[in-house]
Amino acid sequence: MTRRFFIKFLSALGLSFMLPKKIKANPLKDADFQMIILTDSQCVDYNVFKRTADMAVRHFPNADIATVIGDLVDNGEAEYQWRAWRNAARKLLKDRIFLPVMGNHECYNHDWLNYIPTHYLKQFDFPDNDTDFQGYFYSFDYFNVHFLIINTQMYELEDLVPDLFKAQEDWLYNDSTKLPWKIVLMHKDIYDYGQDKIDYVGEKFMDLFDDLDVDLVLTGHLHTYRRRKPFKQHKPLYILCGVSGDQRYTEPERSVDAVSATPLDNYMILEANSQILRIRCYDVEGNMIDDVSLNK
Repeated sequence: MTRRFFIKFLSALGLSFMLPKKIKANPLKDADFQMIILTDSQCVDYNVFKRTADMAVRHFPNADIATVIGDLVDNGEAEYQWRAWRNAARKLLKDRIFLPVMGNHECYNHDWLNYIPTHYLKQFDFPDNDTDFQGYFYSFDYFNVHFLIINTQMYELEDLVPDLFKAQEDWLYNDSTKLPWKIVLMHKDIYDYGQDKIDYVGEKFMDLFDDLDVDLVLTGHLHTYRRRKPFKQHKPLYILCGVSGDQRYTEPERSVDAVSATPLDNYMILEANSQILRIRCYDVEGNMIDDVSLNK
């Protein structure tokens, strides 16, 4: 049976059939790498995350590094959820470097109380950060990019892991690189949409990122996509990366947003060379939501 006949056959039965959309990738010239970026993969049904991750891999099979920016699972102590997540992420993890980011849901136990994220910490091999907080935060160099993986769970862990922020702040000021780009990956966002102002995470970190000459900050947690307008007093570009699981929230649009998208399954692609960082956002059908570049 030919493909065309098969589609006509389905149509005759009243069934629909959608061919996978071919994305016009228009890759960055002389890009050193492509990176798949997802966030908030927590699910009731991890087939939703699997679909998003699989479509990212299908559309960008040459991406050689990936991340999920926190809340990988809905309950960090539930081992069955980690099994479901790994099964859903099988194609994403295959032959790729994976940079995990801790979210607040990794810090809950079966009773939904704050707890030390032991299950998250045993899932991955983390680079050594020369502190007592192994796996909580770390840095990683890849071609022209120095990645800073930040922990924003100060509220959940304040009674369990004292001095997390202070240890992280000291570590950041001692972390060094000669690479041209610095990119932060952290779960909680810097903006409180309900009160339309910078929230406590932003108050903790934004001045610090200015001191460190960070170029790009990628966050999650709010389950929607927003690219912010430049903050007058802050250097980095801030992007809230959306959602790749089945938990969807709605946030009001605010004047700080240059681009916004209602909750939908999405992923992002990052490319870099020594002079340009390019970030694109796609929904699972292959429609491009946003495309922005930073230049040195």
